[in-house]
Amino acid sequence: MFVRRELKKNKTNIRLIRDIYIVASIAAYLMFEVTKNLEVEIMGWFSDRDDLLNYKSSQLDTPTIFMLTHTLYHILCENKGVDSKNNPIFFAPERKATFHMMPC
Repeated sequence: MFVRRELKKNKTNIRLIRDIYIVASIAAYLMFEVTKNLEVEIMGWFSDRDDLLNYKSSQLDTPTIFMLTHTLYHILCENKGVDSKNNPIFFAPERKATFHMMPC
């Protein structure tokens, strides 16, 4: 729904949306493979500030790319029967020095 709404807008940056989906998919897959093959206590994505992270940041509390990666990671784990209890954490530099931790 969100993507369809965005694509209908005239000023939609399709390349940026494509890049977000590609990077989120790769990141989710790598996190899934690590979870599947290794025992880790904490796994995270510590990002710098860039366009992928800033997309719709004024309208959303959590960056779109983090939400998508989190969702794809849990879908992969669920589909393959992998325990995803060690939820990945996502960190983005903010003006107020906060981080985003997605709930299970």
